[in-house]
Amino acid sequence: MKGNIRKGSLRDRGNGLFELRVYCDEKDGVRKRKSFYGHSESECYERADRFIYEQEVMKRGVDLRATIPDLLKSKFEHDFNMNYVTEAAYDRNMMVTRVIEKSPLGEIPIVDIEEVDIEKFLMSITNYANNSIEKIYLQLKTAYKIATEDGIVEKNLMNCRKLHRRPRSAKPDKIVKGFTVEEQKRFMKVLEVYKVPRWRSNDYKNQILIELYTGMRMGEINALKPEDIDFDRSVIKVKRIVSKGLNGRSFIRESTKTEKGIREVPINEMVRPILESALEKAPTNKKGLIFYDKNKKGVITTSQVNSVAASAA
Repeated sequence: MKGNIRKGSLRDRGNGLFELRVYCDEKDGVRKRKSFYGHSESECYERADRFIYEQEVMKRGVDLRATIPDLLKSKFEHDFNMNYVTEAAYDRNMMVTRVIEKSPLGEIPIVDIEEVDIEKFLMSITNYANNSIEKIYLQLKTAYKIATEDGIVEKNLMNCRKLHRRPRSAKPDKIVKGFTVEEQKRFMKVLEVYKVPRWRSNDYKNQILIELYTGMRMGEINALKPEDIDFDRSVIKVKRIVSKGLNGRSFIRESTKTEKGIREVPINEMVRPILESALEKAPTNKKGLIFYDKNKKGVITTSQVNSVAASAA
């Protein structure tokens, strides 16, 4: 025997049933007698060993009845509190976890999940885009890695033959194409005559033109400050971005989407007058931004600009 079983007795109860009676230390440290039943001697000992093992695991603070969402939330909260991930990444992770949480799979303790349960769940998400499916699938693998390391499950079901590959989306991947030269010319003409509705405080035209002429992300443009525009060297210093945080909160992140995003973008002849115009029109604001929403007294999001671009187009 292994674990904390001190002594015990095995007896045949008749009708093919055996009973193993042992003394062991419960979770609270109290020595108690416990019986384990089985149809063979080995089955009794296996159940006793499993009980002792579970007691040891629970002493480490591991929840043996944890669900996949429980394990994922605990990990993501830890990573966020340790500053391993940004607020935006934490929020995205939690949104993906909610997809699992709302499904029947999310209600079953991971120790009770069978291969067919995961297979059914993966079939149910084939209506999602491939990008979303990949994120959900990776979270399932993460949950099982945690459960295996913590001793909650003995077998990692995500390594099973039927589950070792993620499903493919039933939807075709979207192909994003840039403007052709002719399309850009037509869009520019429409933008010139486009009249902003009275209820809008911003026309966002300068941001759209900067995006067209430089290739910068809109989140980077909306995070620009006057000191980022260096006319002497003819460069725009890109070092921050408008990001999404908890509960959809928009904020300025003092770093770009990737390390490579921190860069200098050349100021060409077409974008120079646009930048000069934007600086002249820049409203006074506590954040010191060139582009600022005076109505809501906050940063301008990409979706705000896109709504005008879509209307103009």
